[in-house]
Order: sequence, then C-alpha cells, then structure tokens
Amino acid sequence: MEEKRTALIGCCTTLEQLPRVFAAGYDFFVLAGNWLTSLSEEEFARVLEQKEQWPIPCRGINSAIAASVKICGPGFDPKQAQKYASLLCRRAASIGVELIGIGSPNARGVYGSGSFLREWEETRRFLRIFASTAAGFGMTVDWEPLNIREASFGVDWTESWDQVRALREEGIENLGILLDLYHMALQPYPLEDVLPAAPWINHIHIACPDHQAGRRYPNEADLASICGTLRQLAAAGWHSDLSTEVFSGDPYAAGRLLKQGLRWK
Repeated sequence: MEEKRTALIGCCTTLEQLPRVFAAGYDFFVLAGNWLTSLSEEEFARVLEQKEQWPIPCRGINSAIAASVKICGPGFDPKQAQKYASLLCRRAASIGVELIGIGSPNARGVYGSGSFLREWEETRRFLRIFASTAAGFGMTVDWEPLNIREASFGVDWTESWDQVRALREEGIENLGILLDLYHMALQPYPLEDVLPAAPWINHIHIACPDHQAGRRYPNEADLASICGTLRQLAAAGWHSDLSTEVFSGDPYAAGRLLKQGLRWK
C-alpha cells in the first residue's frame, strides 16, 4: 500500500525568502515572534499591507520570545510577560497565525539551585499568561523542550510533558507541546518517552544536526529516519502539521524533497 502524507509542511523563514519558499512548494510559512514584536507600529502596518500578496499563509510563530522577556529566572516579570503576550498575540492573529511555539533558549533563566522548582513555577505562570492571551485570539500555544547544548532548563522531554499535562488538567486546553527533531536527536529524547504525548504534539520542527552548521535542512539520506519517526508518532495519535526550522541555508531543495518524499501511513 502506498504511504500517504496527510499533514501540511511549512517553513520557518523571513518575508525576504518567501518567494523562494513558495517556489519550493511549502504549504505555509512561519515567522519569528521576536522579529514581529521588534517592529514599530508603522513597520507592522506595512507588513499588514503586504499580507494580501503573500502566496501562502503564515500559520505559525517560532523564536517567539525576545531575550529581554524572561520565561523564568532572574528578571521574570509577570506584568512584562502579559504586555509581551498581548503584543505578540495581537500581531500574530492579525496575519493569520494559528500556533505559537515557545522555545526561546535565551529567554530561559535559571537561579542556580539545580532543582528547577522555582523555574518551573515561573514557567507555568508564563504559559498560563500566554495561553490565556492566545485563547482570546483563537490561537494555540506549544511549549518546546530544547537540548542541553542550548539551554540548561526545559530540556527533558518527560519533565516538560508532565508540566504541560498538569496545566492542561487545570483547564488550559489551548496548550500543547512542540517536538523538534533536532533537539530530539541531540538531547536525546528516546522515542518511547515521546509517544505518550503524541496526541498533544501540535507541531513538529524538522531539522538535522550538523557538526559545522548546527541545524541543517534534511537531505535524501535523512528521509527514511524521519519517516520512520513520524510513522510511529502517527500510530500513537499524532496528527499535526510540520515545518522546517533552520536558520541559514536555502530552503528550496529541502522543500522540494520533503513535499515529494515525506510519507507515512
């Protein structure tokens, strides 16, 4: 039986690269939240004016939190978090965004105790603020576990999923978790630890580790492994869209490859 792909594939990119992304066949694109919030109101108005000419929709936000806004740790300020959430959610909703992924390692501070109890307490408060604000615009928020090379906090998949699940049990239904295949490979996260959360994975980032480039776009040799992972996730209840998240390089070849070769039952 021929394997089928049922999800849309997007690209985390910039407006300058959008023509190249469209030409590659991506279904949608994702913009950086820290860029979107850095714009003046006049600059953002110009972005809105361009929206009707975009060849594909902007459906997501990555790099969501500016480094000056702390998710947790020294400098965490609920009032600042609320102000930032209101700005980002308003602007994101205006351009059609449906999902905001919260990874942002530079916004994660630590107190140094090693237990991370206070960090998680503040992170839960931050996610409550963000999810509540996003819900008012019909958007979903996803917490993204990272890897120990990029952050010292929030890098354990099971620990992160336990925190997200606890918040969902409070009634925060628009909160989920984001799986980044790059972080999964580097940390690593055993797939058997990820599978229980599969139905609540609202987005997957595709990138491969590279010793020189860090994150790189997948090539043909990576397809079998990626498809195998997605096949097991789908069997466990995952059904979200995906996007490439690479911060340098040309998205064209990867887009063509993934649109043609990424298949799972």
